Amino acid sequence: MSAALLREYKDKSIVFIALSHGTSVENALSSAFSKYDIKNIYKIWFLDIAPKKDDLSYLKSLNTEVIIIDHHKTTAQLISEFTGKPIEEDKPIRIDYDFISFIYDPRESGASLTYKTITSNDQIPAIIDIVKDKDLWLWRYENTDEINDFLYMYTNNPEQMREFLHKDLQEIASQSKVLSQYKNFNVARLKESWLSAPLYVEIKDTSTSMPRSTSMPRITSMPHSITIPAVNTPVYQSEIGNLIAKEYGLACMFYITGNFVKLSFRSEQPKLDELGLKINARSVAESLGGGGHDHAAGAIMDINTFFGLLKTIE
Repeated sequence: MSAALLREYKDKSIVFIALSHGTSVENALSSAFSKYDIKNIYKIWFLDIAPKKDDLSYLKSLNTEVIIIDHHKTTAQLISEFTGKPIEEDKPIRIDYDFISFIYDPRESGASLTYKTITSNDQIPAIIDIVKDKDLWLWRYENTDEINDFLYMYTNNPEQMREFLHKDLQEIASQSKVLSQYKNFNVARLKESWLSAPLYVEIKDTSTSMPRSTSMPRITSMPHSITIPAVNTPVYQSEIGNLIAKEYGLACMFYITGNFVKLSFRSEQPKLDELGLKINARSVAESLGGGGHDHAAGAIMDINTFFGLLKTIE
């Protein structure tokens, strides 16, 4: 939806690239443009996702303007480290540093923050508010689930998504009702399947070896290791993750892509380790080099390493 908003309200000649977590910006640009064209890019937007530290160094070498609009707390930490500027991760901020403009607000979704940034309008359209409603797990509207299930099919198609900015919400919700029922059926089956043969992943703390900004207090931690319920699924990760996290505190959803495994973590109220520090989805993901929100985060791991961490508990 963020990309659709950029198309609607900004330059119509923008080229969109769906950037996956774990894909370097350099590789993403090289797959879409020639070396000559890359040198002529004058502005790059990152919407609801942020470049990693190595990506930022590469982007600086391009001498291009970079605008990052994001609401993930891990991104605030990364930008703070890169710019040397302190950021309070629970508060909105705009930082203009060298080639970077960073717009951050953890109270917004990626789509609502993008809309407010590019239009300077604090009154967001109803469909954007419904996207925010699910993204932040607010559930203020009766048809939030149905509408978001429908929009999900067009996540990587900003041109098609743009059309929904002008459509009736009830029409979208009615088209998606069967989709939502089917999703709920499959989520229930996923949980039953896991309960019949529970699988777990043992995550060992690697966060002590990761660089951190001295201006950012360490608010998350992990014990020596933690065993988390693990579900093998590339779909419905938020839904099944939240179901399991409600019972077990934490959940890990995973699926294999090439030589890597993508991990998605969900958590309820954080557990405390022996030092009294919080263990939640974000702290686990950050210990693996990933990140996200406190209760919804992700990371990527080498496939051989991951299989060494899988276990069953009798």
